[in-house]
Amino acid sequence: MAQGYVLSFARDVSIDNPAPDQVVIKTRDRRSSLKDVTPGLVRAIEVLSSLGATEDDLARQVAEIDGQSALARFYRCLGIFAKRRMIKYLIFCNGLPLATLSSIAAHFQFNPRPFDPDSRYVLSRFAYLHREKEGLVLESPLSHARITLHGWRGAALAAELARAQTCASLCDFLDLIPRNSIELFLGMLLGAGFLCEERLDDPYEGEGQILAQWDFHDLLFRARRRLGRHAKRFGGKYKFH
Repeated sequence: MAQGYVLSFARDVSIDNPAPDQVVIKTRDRRSSLKDVTPGLVRAIEVLSSLGATEDDLARQVAEIDGQSALARFYRCLGIFAKRRMIKYLIFCNGLPLATLSSIAAHFQFNPRPFDPDSRYVLSRFAYLHREKEGLVLESPLSHARITLHGWRGAALAAELARAQTCASLCDFLDLIPRNSIELFLGMLLGAGFLCEERLDDPYEGEGQILAQWDFHDLLFRARRRLGRHAKRFGGKYKFH
């Protein structure tokens, strides 16, 4: 069976079960209590708070425990979790994490985009990598998400996308990475706004006339305003006092 995106709760999300049919979900900014929760939905929330699972696997568990009628509430809860930036999406490669996508804006929705296998794709010139603790993070002022790259495989894929590539050319060059993982990675980057399809008539790869007028540092500065495209806290934090 083909591998898919694995969903799990973000690092700052914790759960508690004060009663068999009640789940309390806590984040750094919010405390939510779900009541009259069915056993299947409780199980799905427990999986999200541990190793995670694909959306199809989560739905299958809910249906097996609660029946098909419980799926509507499951998908509604999953949508709320995603809107509140509580869900992260992982790609695994040979059992090891390859990349993790996390939302940084409340209105971000992760919609992996299918790609044309004959088209060439290139990393946006506004995308940038930086180190955060012991990981590499891919961000862009054009995106409402950030992608953490795990190990050399994630970094190698990002590096090779500095020049236009097809899925087949990436697979040929990075033959130690399974094709399914590369396809998921391309879908993740496309859906989150990090990749551009190469068009020879554009001033820059995959960009129209409006984006071509922006320099990298100008657009990044604009996006990093207090209410811009980031999940950082702002105001009087006094973190060095």
